[in-house]
Amino acid sequence: MTWSGLSTGDGVFTASATSGTVAAGGSGTVTLTFTPTAATSYSSTLTVTSDATSGTNTTTVWGTGIAATRIIGISGDPSWADIRADDNGGAVLVGSSLSVTFNINNTGNRTLAVSGIDAGNSVFTASPTSGTVAAGASMTVTVTFTPSGAGNFFGAMVVSSDATSLVRNAETLSGIGR
Repeated sequence: MTWSGLSTGDGVFTASATSGTVAAGGSGTVTLTFTPTAATSYSSTLTVTSDATSGTNTTTVWGTGIAATRIIGISGDPSWADIRADDNGGAVLVGSSLSVTFNINNTGNRTLAVSGIDAGNSVFTASPTSGTVAAGASMTVTVTFTPSGAGNFFGAMVVSSDATSLVRNAETLSGIGR
C-alpha cells in the first residue's frame, strides 16, 4: 500500500511524514506531534489518503494545551540564611567575608528568566544577579556577607523573575560582624 497524503487540517497536529509505503502484512510508523498554541482543548481529523481499496481513512485526534508555567523556589543549606562563621563566636570579622550558596529551582515547564537578585543591603551581595533557568533545572547563586562594622546585620534577599507561580522567592538574611 502506498499512502500519498497524511493531514490534520491544522498546524496544531503535525505528522513526521506525509507519504510512504507499507509492505503487504506490514505496518508503518508515523509520529504525530501536538503543539498547542493556547491553554484549551483541541481536536482534529487525521486523514490518510492511500491506494488501498478503502481509499481515504480518517480518525479523530485530540489534546489539551496547558498554560506555560515557570515556578520559582529557593533551596540551599538549612543554615544558609543565617550567615555566620563557626570561628569568632559565630561572627565574621570586619574586613573579611563569608559566602554561602543556594539554588533557584524552576519546577515549571518553561524557561524561567531571573531578572534580579537583590540581597537587601550593601553588606549582603549576590552573584550572579540575573540569568535563566531551564525547566526542571536550578541556578546556583552565591550570597556573600561582608560586615561593615561590629554588630548584627539583617537583609532580605528577593528574587525577581517572570515566574507564573512562586513557591518561595524571598529569604531573610542575617549575620554578625565582629
